Parts: sequence; structure tokens; C-alpha cells
Amino acid sequence: MNKQMLRTTIALVASTLLVLPALSACSSSESDGDGSSASPSANFVLVDITPIRSTYVIGTTVTPEATIYDQDGEEIEGVDVEWTVTPDDNVEQDEEQWTVVAEGRITFQACVLDSDTGAVTDVCGDREITSASGQGTVILERPLPGEFFRGDIDETIPVEGIADPNLVDDFVLVSGQTVEVDSDGRFATQIEPRFGVNHITVRAFDGVNVQDGTASASVLWAPTYAEPGGDEDSIHVSIDDAILLRLGQNFLDDGQPYTVISESQILTEDLTDILELILDYADLNDEIPNPVVESDTFTLNVPDVSINDSRIELNATDTGLELYAQIPDLRAETEGFLALTDETIDLAGDLSAMVSILADLEVGKTGPDEDIHVHLSDLVLAVESAEPNFDSDEANAIFELADSMLRDQLEELVLDAIDDAFVDSLPDMILDLFESLDGILADQQFDLDLDFADPLTIDFDGQIGQLLPIRGEGLEGYISAELNVDAAPVFPDNPGVPISHAEAVTNPMFAESRVQLALNLSLLNSILHSLWSAGLLDLDITEQVEELAGLIDAGHANGKLPPVVTPPVGNEPYDLILSLGQLELNLDWMDQQDLFGAHISVGANLVFAGDDIAIEISDDPHIDLWLIESSEDTPFMSANDLMSLIDELLWPELEGALGEGLSFSLPIPELDALEPYAPELADMALTVRMTRPMDIRQGFLVLDAAIEGELFLP
Repeated sequence: MNKQMLRTTIALVASTLLVLPALSACSSSESDGDGSSASPSANFVLVDITPIRSTYVIGTTVTPEATIYDQDGEEIEGVDVEWTVTPDDNVEQDEEQWTVVAEGRITFQACVLDSDTGAVTDVCGDREITSASGQGTVILERPLPGEFFRGDIDETIPVEGIADPNLVDDFVLVSGQTVEVDSDGRFATQIEPRFGVNHITVRAFDGVNVQDGTASASVLWAPTYAEPGGDEDSIHVSIDDAILLRLGQNFLDDGQPYTVISESQILTEDLTDILELILDYADLNDEIPNPVVESDTFTLNVPDVSINDSRIELNATDTGLELYAQIPDLRAETEGFLALTDETIDLAGDLSAMVSILADLEVGKTGPDEDIHVHLSDLVLAVESAEPNFDSDEANAIFELADSMLRDQLEELVLDAIDDAFVDSLPDMILDLFESLDGILADQQFDLDLDFADPLTIDFDGQIGQLLPIRGEGLEGYISAELNVDAAPVFPDNPGVPISHAEAVTNPMFAESRVQLALNLSLLNSILHSLWSAGLLDLDITEQVEELAGLIDAGHANGKLPPVVTPPVGNEPYDLILSLGQLELNLDWMDQQDLFGAHISVGANLVFAGDDIAIEISDDPHIDLWLIESSEDTPFMSANDLMSLIDELLWPELEGALGEGLSFSLPIPELDALEPYAPELADMALTVRMTRPMDIRQGFLVLDAAIEGELFLP
């Protein structure tokens, strides 16, 4: 026998035992006080209610039935009774049925009518039932709505409360977990939390009633929190490791030359491709002091020097970068003459030479307060071979002499020109590329503007905090960030930005790549936390509710918890899950006040838009909505209608503000920095291409990408 059947049996037996003594006392056939006489055989009345319920939901239609027994306990048929219901305003009668219309205890009484006179006798029986709104009371005592939990203090989230004993069947469900209740309906358990907003729902039911009793709350759990800065008039958050950066060896040099699509189109895929183009397009003529030599016996002019098909190798070392360049075909056009004792030799023609460069560059940044440094520590610049192509055979022969002055002059000229046009500028080129990273993330702004809230602006300032070489692997570092909002904090006592890992991360990067950016989830949560603290979810929604339902005096939404992004759970097809927890909706309808709670979760992806990375939020949020309290028996607006308010009017505004406002530039070197060295490259277009799916590793969203440059030549 289950618990419900046992309750029903006990109730029937108890009713019979209580009614029998009372009816025995009034079963005499003697006249009662008003002179009426009971049927001589009627002794007691047993009342039943159909259907049998422990609690009757408002709207349930019930049929009372009276069974009459004589002194021997035999049933008597054909006896009329009169029904009385107390209180009568809790039911509505339709012939021999009544519909429950209000909560409370309701007594159905049947009294036997005298068969001769039709007068009401005192041979009576009754049955009391309990009616409820259909959602029995469940009180969630712990946790408190909007409560913050810290992992080093609370490894689990305590859940305690009490359920209406009339609406509980041995257990309640706490977020789907079965929890036993005691005889008073009390329950207690601990649930395993996950990072972010945890939505807790308790359901109590007896297996009979149509609706369950429910209570809900959203809380925030994190292993630790980063305390915010600022003061009473501003909000400030610092993130040391906002973005981890790795410029891999394949970004420096993938071992392949740049791709020539046509005479006017070139594709590059690594830094050496760009340096090769700079070297190929270097204007050496500006570095040649014509005439190179001018005297009565020796005059030399070099009107043009060109470089073709240079090849560069670039490798990461313990201290920086090692560059080896080879120019297999350098051509120098020559003019002039050389006067000998017996003849004058024409120097018209050209020189073809192979030149090599070996340079060691110290590269790095050791701390946030230090400058990026690029220093040329060692250089070997040499002409490996040279072949004269003078019009005069005599000039070619003189050039080939071991102690040829002509050879020395031309080789020194070539090396000086390369040194001045490329090698001397090399440290500044590399430095300008890396310093451009600081400029990209510095002084950015996110502007959010909602129709029903004050506009908010968050200032974002990022800079390279460290950049160090790793032999054979590339350069690694991190970018720190400062966030500022010029607004008074709405929640000054909150514990801060939730951090997904209490311990420092080791290395979330993939083993091999070109460029990796590891975006700290704490950066995104810091942005969301700052906006929440500034009042992003403190909203006047009066007009929106009036548009949907009308007759409202005031409507206000208040997010008691900050929005939080977390890794997806299960098979969600998103990069991130964005949660808004314990969003409370206060609605005033003339003399009635209703308070609802909402928990919203939605998928989000990070997408590339040009040189920016942006959050793209799904149009299909999951919304949990529950009634917290109402000043009346039922809320003025149903949960379904209020769901439409959130889904159709409130959510699109929040989605647009977050999705369109939260984007920032990628820390990718800007080629504008190379314009002084090679103006032809200033118009090169860089694009970012993902080389593998994004992955969340140790609290970082790791993006593995390749940077491709496309150059159109005139």
C-alpha cells in the first residue's frame, strides 16, 4: 500500500469512528426540540467525496454522496438528505455537484430529512476536504536567491526547505535529484555545483494533483573571485592574463616562400614572407652615393641596383630571433671608366652577386612596466660570389684579379647599400610590428544602449605584459587589460568577478600552431560583471509590459546576479553558454503586486568580423520562469504571458546590446608599421583563418589561427 492509499484509508476509518458516537447520541425516535421526528430506522450518515483526493485543486468538480445506516448497521435506501457546505463561498453548486473555487478547508454535511414532514433532523454526517491553488507551498530556505558561493568555502551548495505536507509524497525533487522528506515535509541535501549560475528548482507532488508545488532560486558558484577596484563613483577591473599570445615558429617561418598568384597578386603566410617582400622591394638606389668613385683615372657610377628572389629563414632562439637571408641574384648596373697606362677601359655593364646575411636579434619584453626591446646583437654580411658582366672583356678580367680595386669598390658598395636599406632597419621593423599589438588593444570602448535603460560605455585598455622567445617554438606572452566604467556600482558589496580556476593555469595552448590566442573567460566575465555592476540589468520595463498586457502601474527588472559565460555542457553546438540568473520582475497592477523570477541561458559563439572578434548570441534562449510571490491568490499575468514579454520584448534588447556591443580587435600585427620600410606593402590586406575548432582549455578559449596577407601590385 502506498502512502496516498494509506492516507485515504486512515481518513475513512477515522471519519467513521468519529461519526458513530455522535450519531448514537441522536438516534432516538423521540421528538427533538422543534417537534420533528426522525425516521425511526435512520441511525447514522456516512459522507464520501468523489473523486478521492488528499488536496483538491481549485477548479475540481466534486460529488458528495451520503449513505444512511440503521441501528444494526444495515444500509437504508431511499432516504432523502439536505446538503450544507461551509463556507459556501468556497464552492459553486450545479445540481448535485460542487466546483471548488477558493483555497481552504471545506465541510460537506448531509442531514436526514423526516420522511413524513420533510423537516431536517439531527441525524447528520459530514466530510471535510482541503482545497489549494494546485501549486502547494514549497519554501526554499537555503540557498537564498542571488547568493554567491566561493569554492574554497563551499564545495557544495546546501539546499534546505519545507514542502506542504498535503502536497508531498515521501520525497521532493531538487534539480532532478530525489530527496526524502520527514513527517513535517522538511528536506535537506547538498548539490554538486558547476562554475557559473546554478539554477535550483525544488518540486513537490503527491502523484495525484495536476500541478506540482515548486520553488526556485538562482545562485552563483565559482572557485574564487577577483575583487573589483574603483570607488563609489566608478568601476574598475584588472586582468593580468586577459589574453595569452603565442606567435609560433610557423608564424615566424613555415619553410615555404610566398605564393605568386600572378605578376600583380602575392599571398603571404608567415613573417619571413613579409620580410622577403621588404627585402625584394627595398630601394637600394637611395643608399648609393653616385658617383661612387670620381677621379681622373677611375670613375664609377651605379645607377640601379635590384634584388630578385631573396630567401629568408627566421628561427626562435633562447634570446630572440636568428635571421639568415640569401640574395641569390643581386644586380648592379654600372657606368664609368678605368684609365690604365696604355688604354682606357669602359666599365659599362652590370654585376651579378650572391649576398648572404646572418643576424642575431635579441627580442622580448620581461614585464608590464618594461618596453619591448629588439636589438641587433650580431651580424655577418658577405658577398658569397660575384660575376662581372661588363661590356668590356678587359673590365671583366680586371674585376677577377685577387687584389682588384674595382671588385672591392663594388662589393663594399653592395654591402653598404643592403646594410643601410634593410639590416639597419631590421630591429625597428620587428619592434614596430610588435609594438603595434599594444596600439590595437589600447583605448577601446564598448557602447551598450538599451531602449529602456541608460546607455553604458566601458573603456578597455590592453597592453603586452610579457613577450619572451622560446627556442624552436616562437614567442610567447600575455596581454593584460584594464576595464573602467564611469558609473556608480549598483551592487557595491558583491565578491567580484567569478574566476573559473582557483589555481594558476599551466599552458592551455595547442602543441603546434602558427598563431594562438587564448582568451581568458575571466576577461569576458569581467566585461559582463562591470556592465552588470553599472546597472545593465536594472531596467524600467513599464512600457514593454504595457505593450503586452496594459493596465500596469509600474514594471521593473533587476538582475541580482551578473551575467556569466561558461563552457558548454554536453553537446551544445556553441562555443560558450551565457547565463542571466535571478532576474527578478516586479509588476504592479493597480492594487496588486506580483514578483516573478527568471533564469535565462543562451548559446553564444565567438566569430571573426574583419580584424575583430565578436560575441554572436543565439536567437533562441532557454527561459525558466517562476512566481516568487503575489499580493493576491493568483498573479495578474500568467507565466505564459510573462514568458512572451521576456522572449519577444525584453530579450531582443539584451541580445542586441550584448551581441553588437561586445567586440574587440584581435592582437594581430598591423602592416601600417612597415610603410616607412616598404611603401608597396602598406596596402596588404591581412585576414585571419581558423585552422582548428575553438576549444576551452583550463578556463581559456583557445583560438588557433593563421594570418594570411594578400598583396595586389600595380
